[in-house]
Amino acid sequence: MKQFLLRFKHWYTLALVGVILASVFAHFAYLTYVPHGLYSDEASIGLNADLIAHSGIDEHGVHFPIFFEAFGEYKNPLYIYTVAGVFKIFGTSELALRATSGLFMMIFLAIMYVLLNDMFKDRWIVLYGLIACSFTPWFFDMSRISFEVVSQLPVIAAALLCIYRAFQDSQPKKSTYIFWSGFLLAFSVYSYTTSRILSFLFFIALFLVYRKKATLRQWLTSVGGFLLASIPYIYFTATTQGAATSRLKTISFLFEPGLSVNDKFHMFVENFKSYTNRDFFFKIGDTAIRNHTGLAGELFYTTGILACIALGVYAYQIWKRKAPHYITFLLLCGIAVVLSISITTPAHSLRSVLLGLVLVILSGYGAAWLFERWGTVAKIGVLVLITLETSLYVTAYFTKYPALSTGAFATSGFEDVFYSIEARNPQKIYMVPNNDHQQIQADFDERTKSANTPITIAPAIAEIGSCYILLGPDNRVKNTENLPVTFSIDSENSHGSCY
Repeated sequence: MKQFLLRFKHWYTLALVGVILASVFAHFAYLTYVPHGLYSDEASIGLNADLIAHSGIDEHGVHFPIFFEAFGEYKNPLYIYTVAGVFKIFGTSELALRATSGLFMMIFLAIMYVLLNDMFKDRWIVLYGLIACSFTPWFFDMSRISFEVVSQLPVIAAALLCIYRAFQDSQPKKSTYIFWSGFLLAFSVYSYTTSRILSFLFFIALFLVYRKKATLRQWLTSVGGFLLASIPYIYFTATTQGAATSRLKTISFLFEPGLSVNDKFHMFVENFKSYTNRDFFFKIGDTAIRNHTGLAGELFYTTGILACIALGVYAYQIWKRKAPHYITFLLLCGIAVVLSISITTPAHSLRSVLLGLVLVILSGYGAAWLFERWGTVAKIGVLVLITLETSLYVTAYFTKYPALSTGAFATSGFEDVFYSIEARNPQKIYMVPNNDHQQIQADFDERTKSANTPITIAPAIAEIGSCYILLGPDNRVKNTENLPVTFSIDSENSHGSCY
């Protein structure tokens, strides 16, 4: 086999192109159908991005906000401003909204390609790593929905790349990379909410591990980069009451007055277990269908086994006092992730996504150890196994997940209802929301649907010649004059009627 690969000089290029093409297809195909429907958080992001793209204000009339107020919390700006740019170029649509997540994934894969090449200088590990980064359920599921968390991956990956390069002995641009390490760790606070805690914890871990590997001046440079990127966030928290803790108060049991210290400690322990058990990693994963399919765990078995090998090798290296600093730093980051999210809710795939990144990188070390001892047989075996797991999961995602996702994404069935009603050429089309979440969805849908008949968001009071799109199962049209219904349609979570 080795002789065959040596003769076939371009095998790596073809394999790399194949992985890239498969990744592009899997992340961008059927985005408006799988998952089926649009979640209210996605609609909120889309609405604010559209407003920014065309007027420079958010839904509350704030000009170019640092963070976006929505549903009692503050959404993160990096993703929303990127969506605004995509809307400005390609127009406002559900496809453009979700495709932005795919764009962030492609940036993440490009950064990981450079990092894996730097770390291992082994084509086989790079191929394995790109497949794992592209298709691991932890990453893949969120790359096809419009949530801010996907923007956290490329920012942290870029920070990890700078950290790795900064502390290589032969690195001539050490001070530059140290500066960008601090800057990017702080900049991650604009990507996803967990980074408001993790950015500080990661920076502390960086200092603890590498404190003797840089001069005082270089560390001051890194602190300067961290503080520079933090300025907008510090200003925002200083001028916006409750901004720093609003989200944490809604998701953490620490603020529950009815719980005793013992109760809170017990919940923390149980949550910690939920993020470190076999069911979460390999069997079920996050049970919220909008975050994860539930068709497998968050991690592939191949990656999990290789990560375990890496941990075993690391334990032996500690005993020999030869443990690599970078692995120590990664492990501290992984521990920081689990500890910080254990004060929220159990087994949440989005909040724990950086744990997945740590495990994937660690699995590269496990692969390096295995390849060194078993050679080509191990290399081919690992690629075959990760490709097989990828194929099975992606196939299940596109064939089984559409039906599973119907109940989790509130606007599923909306397009069927909309186009059926539009075909009747009514005098008016009304969209009828029933709560704040449905109101946001209606506002965004109004902007993305170009109907021959104008769409109006209004209460459901029956009028002759008008049609109504009802969002949610509890909405009803008030028909005080007993007008006859000329047409009705029910499709999943959406309903329509004409008079």
